[in-house]
Amino acid sequence: MLQAAVAQHDTDINACGAWSNQQIVPARLACVPAAGDRFAKVIDLADKDRYYGYLSVLMADAVDAQGGRRMPESMAQRQRIQWDDFLGTLR
Repeated sequence: MLQAAVAQHDTDINACGAWSNQQIVPARLACVPAAGDRFAKVIDLADKDRYYGYLSVLMADAVDAQGGRRMPESMAQRQRIQWDDFLGTLR
């Protein structure tokens, strides 16, 4: 079940679109957590502290991207690294 949920999450993330510029950051900040929330529901994630930690770091990075302190284009890689770190806590 976890592998299928991860695959669906990845599909959902790709459907969110690219972190292509500062103007797209708010839309991505709505879409990415929604994909994560669906994932958490599918796997019936009971302890959400680590998931919320992932979201907190992602949102802090996104605020930096929106404020010009981080290239928005770098956010795809940051999101992937943070997500993989979160997934590592589930194994």
